[in-house]
Amino acid sequence: MTKKLLSCALALMMLLSLCSMPAVAEDSIYPLVDEPITIKGVIFKDNIDASHPRIVWTELAKLTGITVEWTAVSTDQKAVFLAAGEWPDFFHNGFDSTLCEEYGTQAGMLVNLNDYAEYMPHMNKLFDSFQNSRKCCTSSNGAMYSLPYFNQSTTAANCRWHFRYDLIEAAGKEIPTTIDEYYDVLVAIKKMTGAAPLADKLAPKHGYQTSASGEWFHFAAFGTATNPNFDDAGDGTVIYNRTSDQYRYYLQFMNKLYAEGLLHQEYLTLDNTTRRALIEEGKTAFGADAWGNVSNAAVFTNGFADLRQLAPLTSQYDDTRTLAGYPPAKSGGAVINANSEYVKEICQLLDIFYATEEVAEGTGLHGQVSTYGPEGITWEFTNEEKTEWEYILPEGYDQTGTVYQTSEVILSNNFGAHIALAKAFNGAMSNGRARQMGFVENLIPYQGDVQFPAGNMSFNEDEMNVISLYQTEIYSYVDEWNAWFIAGIKNPNSDADWDEYIKGFEKMGLQELIEAYQTAYTRYLAM
Repeated sequence: MTKKLLSCALALMMLLSLCSMPAVAEDSIYPLVDEPITIKGVIFKDNIDASHPRIVWTELAKLTGITVEWTAVSTDQKAVFLAAGEWPDFFHNGFDSTLCEEYGTQAGMLVNLNDYAEYMPHMNKLFDSFQNSRKCCTSSNGAMYSLPYFNQSTTAANCRWHFRYDLIEAAGKEIPTTIDEYYDVLVAIKKMTGAAPLADKLAPKHGYQTSASGEWFHFAAFGTATNPNFDDAGDGTVIYNRTSDQYRYYLQFMNKLYAEGLLHQEYLTLDNTTRRALIEEGKTAFGADAWGNVSNAAVFTNGFADLRQLAPLTSQYDDTRTLAGYPPAKSGGAVINANSEYVKEICQLLDIFYATEEVAEGTGLHGQVSTYGPEGITWEFTNEEKTEWEYILPEGYDQTGTVYQTSEVILSNNFGAHIALAKAFNGAMSNGRARQMGFVENLIPYQGDVQFPAGNMSFNEDEMNVISLYQTEIYSYVDEWNAWFIAGIKNPNSDADWDEYIKGFEKMGLQELIEAYQTAYTRYLAM
């Protein structure tokens, strides 16, 4: 009798196990292994419990038969960990073009994903769909060591400049479209509130900007360039826009705002918590930093955190409304240890993050898992047109969808394809939805050509030596003079002060740095 009961129990357990497995077609490649395996993965991230199960990786394990055992390494221990050589099968993140050159091109410690293209059809299909996207992950030797992150969401926009429309309305003004109108709005709001309408950090954003930047937003209004850093002059020649007349016009305008108290006198040192308080108290009207986390709807006259996006402005120097274009893909994603015995299987596993459709019926697993997890499990469309979506939260969960996403669903969203929600808004009327609508209406339509790809270019060893020698000092020099010009310690209207600023670059190797970027850029264009 006991044996019979035991047999029944075992049969029931097997049946339940089969029922929990995802449905796959007869010709499916899933599971990816004959017997379940466990591989090791590392994520470089602070303050994260990587051992806590994440829904994405749990669901992937059910489908593929591959379980990832995760270890988190703090960012300040990253260099030590890499040098120690006790590497996992793959890294979730942390390998920019510099590290790919060092550990891939030079040391041969990373897998060249080009050699495994047949196992990553979803990713390669996206490369074919988005022009120049493959270049972002291509090293100086033509190899591809890191995975890309495709982002075509409603928030895929540069130069996010938020504003409180209720303050503009209360001041009796319209939404500005020119620099002069913008100035008039700032003056009116300060007169009404007694406080500086701008409290954003507005410090120089060096490198390859793909997020919020008040500096880039304002700079674009004063000429045809859309980013103040290294750029293409229009003929393939590399220039540095922080020595340009356009950059000087921008500094003159910001100096005027600072002198008149329209820019907070402590703009460089305010932390985001303080900025958020100023926003919610109605003491600042425009900005980038801290605005994304504002949720106190009670302070807004329309009943929700209505934070809109300002469309680009024009000026006497430029009558086109253009902002820096957002790249279709960027580098810095997962890399695979060349010594792993599971390279093929890892490639097949990670390729799921690039699928444009569900890879197996009922799993919800496709590219969107990179950001929000499996469709139907952690998020869902709420209308037939697929223009609205919302998080699926556990009953009684008292945190936001974003908190759930980062603590329970994913480890990070540095690779994969965030494209399924390209034309969909968060369903709830909220700060998030208002911002998304602002991006779609006032930022994305005005994005110009994709900006100079400084962050997606690969530099060989000689070029990196030049960059290491000069770039840090030049960036620090720009930061210092930027603050002096805006605060009036140095006068951006003075030819003598401006000439002193320009001449300082000659002593720090700017021309040599430009030449290093030029050779790398020429190689990039030829790919």
